[in-house]
Amino acid sequence: MTRVQIEEILCKSLIMPLDVRGLDCRWAINPYLGCGHVCFHCLLTQPNEKHSHSSRTELESAQVKVNAAQVLREELRRSKWSGAALAIGAACDPYQGIEDTYGITRAILRTLLEQRTPCYITTKSALIERDIDLLKELASVTQVRVYFSIPTLDQEVSLKAEPDASPPLERLRAMERLIDAGVPSGLLLAPIIPGVSDSQESIEAVVEAAAERGAGYLAPNLNYLRPGSKEWYLPMLRERYPHLPKGYARLYKGPHPVEDYTERVMEQISEAREKYGLSEEAALIEETSYQMALQF
Repeated sequence: MTRVQIEEILCKSLIMPLDVRGLDCRWAINPYLGCGHVCFHCLLTQPNEKHSHSSRTELESAQVKVNAAQVLREELRRSKWSGAALAIGAACDPYQGIEDTYGITRAILRTLLEQRTPCYITTKSALIERDIDLLKELASVTQVRVYFSIPTLDQEVSLKAEPDASPPLERLRAMERLIDAGVPSGLLLAPIIPGVSDSQESIEAVVEAAAERGAGYLAPNLNYLRPGSKEWYLPMLRERYPHLPKGYARLYKGPHPVEDYTERVMEQISEAREKYGLSEEAALIEETSYQMALQF
């Protein structure tokens, strides 16, 4: 378990604009800034003008918005608020380890229930099982959708790529429990890491396992390398998969993988989705989510 440096902060606003292609959700809230999952592919650890420290420091630090629920309640009560759905966790995991101590996400769910506000939740953590009672009640009065980010079932790969996230099988168990409780849940197959979790076998294994547990939808996303990110990403990739970085130079001419590769992987995903009967969804995790996070 990674030791996370924690800073308690007071936020002035919680609801932020979100621009994700194909997603019918235009607003997001994040209980925390930073994340303790230590996923080496995380967009939020990339160097930028506003955050100049190393990626390792970014990964191991988190800010806790201790007044988040109170601020959200005030924002939702404003007459100009439309009652639109809110994405929870587009720029952090709302169920990262420190949530077990602070309970900010649980307090937010109570506020959403008070105001009957719909929400989309993204997580890599089985801790979400703790809130089944609130999620079940919220789903009975408004729209709730939970996306479990599970890029692979390979435990060895998962330990290398996302060492402090819940193991994939624990996430699947949590998904099944939520679905059994009447909380709509599905699979976020993201990020698919080229050369690591992009084989037809790997993709189909995750989709099949999610379908067996009742997942209703699937949203995919390939690994995204924004300008300048290769300088921190490739050394970490080389450390874990020394045979891959050379091929990445050909694969990533820009922030996204080259078109023929992307089309091939997306076709594999479409075949698996159709085979196991999951509906198509837009991914909550996009480069636009990273840009949205920088506004805080």
